[in-house]
Order: sequence, then structure tokens, then C-alpha cells
Amino acid sequence: MNSTAPTTFDHELTGSVRNCRALIASEVPTPGWVSNSRTCHLLHNHLIKHCGTVTVRDPFHIVRTNPSGSFFLACHKGQGQVMHEGSWKTVSEEQVCLLPAHTRNSLRVTPGKTWSFCWVRFHETSTRRPSITPDTPTFGSFASGTLRTAIKGLHEECCRSAPSHVDIHHWIELVNSHVSRFSSSQNLDPRILSIWKTAQQHLGYDWSLESLASISAMSCEHFRRLNQKQLHRSPIKHLIYLRMRKAAQLLIETDEKILTIAQEINYNTAFSFSNAFQHHFGIRPSAYRDSLSST
Repeated sequence: MNSTAPTTFDHELTGSVRNCRALIASEVPTPGWVSNSRTCHLLHNHLIKHCGTVTVRDPFHIVRTNPSGSFFLACHKGQGQVMHEGSWKTVSEEQVCLLPAHTRNSLRVTPGKTWSFCWVRFHETSTRRPSITPDTPTFGSFASGTLRTAIKGLHEECCRSAPSHVDIHHWIELVNSHVSRFSSSQNLDPRILSIWKTAQQHLGYDWSLESLASISAMSCEHFRRLNQKQLHRSPIKHLIYLRMRKAAQLLIETDEKILTIAQEINYNTAFSFSNAFQHHFGIRPSAYRDSLSST
């Protein structure tokens, strides 16, 4: 068993970065767009890996292959796009996205535009998880000004010759609370929560639409419509999403064989699992593991 935490790979394909104010939790190699960051060890208290504010220009493009924690982005000005369910979703002024861990995602500036945003990148391990741990990508409206001010205040305090640990603590509390406020506002119907909490604990079970709906005593049609409305995908697609996300996590965090991982998420053969994984991520599970371990 590999006990090391999964690695995050942020690949900067191309682009121009301006006015980047970034803070990182530890002095470790970071992606190019946040390489000139201030270190703030107290970010670890909320499992924040890095955060900041930035303005980027087309053709800036980031691919996050295996993020070990959720990622919150709030647009202040301009326009960018986030890859969601195989297509680009626009994130404009006063809009946000909250992306879950262990799910490949991409960010890019809308062609011909600039994009100003602030972000908070969380980190989780097999033993610790931040309070903001979404199970599905979430988009919504959000007044980003206060969060942006909190991140700038934190950055300015960390840049002082004699920074106050008390003030840094308060700034980080503000940053985390603003992200938590958005996360908690996206409350799902408790019946949907109950269904997917149970399913996540037993991803190896042979779930059907009927067996899932029965957890919360709903009809199949009512469950299907409610799930589509709240999670923006059908129940079966969401089940596949959860299984593929779990598989990606196991491929990085463990040395388990492909067949063992397949069986843990209810695939009888390595071949059928490999086909499903490639359809979801665009790469075979063995190649996925090899590419990350060699990066």
C-alpha cells in the first residue's frame, strides 16, 4: 500500500498572468502560475493548499489531472470557462464554481478575453478532509468582493516584515468562512443526500435505479427528476461519476491491481472497467497511473 498522499498536477499549457497575489501552505514545488507565492503555514489549519487573486489573459489554460482537494474559483471581472461534463461552462463576473477532488478538470480564459478571479485550493488525505468537500461540480452566483478582499488582506499581512500570527489566523478564518458559506448554501434535498451517502459507502454494490430510489422511499421517476434538477445529471450517470472518481483516487493512493479496483466499484472485469474509465477520463487506467507516477 502506498501511504503517500496523492499528488496534484497543474499543467500550465500557455498564457499570460498579471497581478498574481498567491499564498501557499508549504515550501514545495508549485505550478508556474503560483510559483512566486508567499508561504503561509497557517493555511494548513483549514487544509488550504494555496489561494490567491489573479488576472490572466487568453490563451491561459490550466489542466488539473488529479487534484487531491476541492477547488473554489470566484470571478471578479472578465470571463473564463471551466470544463464540466465534457463541455466548457462559462464563469463570468460574480459567478463561481466549486470543483471536487479526484476529478480531472480544466480552466481557460474565454478566447479574446481577460479573466480576473480569486481561488482557494484545498487538500485532503486519507485521514483528513476539509469542511468543503463537494461530491459534484457546483456552479452559482456569488459576490466575490469580500472573499477577494480577505485574500488580499491575508497576502498583505504575510508580506509584512513582522506579520502578526493572530491577524493571519483571522484573515484565513474569513477566507474559509466565505467559501463555506457558498458551499452550505447549495443544500441538497436530504433524500438525495441520503441516497448518495449510502451509495458512496457501497460503490461495489450492483445498484439499480429502483434500489437507489428505495433508500429514500421515492418512486424511480421522482428520484430521477429530483436528481437531475439538483445534480444536473441522471442518477445512473452520477453513480458512474462517483465510481470513476473513486477509481482515480485508488489508482493514485494505492498499489492495488486494476482488476481489484474494478471489482471494488462493481466492474466484473478489468477490460470493462478500463473501457468505462477511458470513456470518462479519455485515458486507460494503467496509463493514468503511469502518467501521474512519472510526473
